[in-house]
Amino acid sequence: MSLDGARSKFERALKLYEELGDQWDAGWALVNLADIAIRRRDEREARRIAGKALRRFRDIGDRRAFVACRLIHAEGHLLAGEDAQAEALLHDVLAMARRYGYASKADQASQSLARVAKAPAKLTERERAGAPAP
Repeated sequence: MSLDGARSKFERALKLYEELGDQWDAGWALVNLADIAIRRRDEREARRIAGKALRRFRDIGDRRAFVACRLIHAEGHLLAGEDAQAEALLHDVLAMARRYGYASKADQASQSLARVAKAPAKLTERERAGAPAP
């Protein structure tokens, strides 16, 4: 199935869950939509949607789902080239995932942290211009 096809299905599911008043499944539909946005490399949309899901899960007290939303926020920062913010969030996500027994999200956070560690250092404007770093 294509990303557009998956997005369409999750949008329909979201609408149905909202009509039924099912906040938990509606939240997970949002998590899936945010993940699709990450795969489409649209970090702003992913973070916006994950924020909506995060608020739902916070309201119903689902900590494991909260971890999934925070991981999407971190992945959005990675896509945007905001490695320092991503790294800080990923450390938090890893700790929360371990605390709440969410092994798959702990693995994802660890893999993303490994990618951040391998990323080349960002050059400052001065360094790009050939001046030494202060």
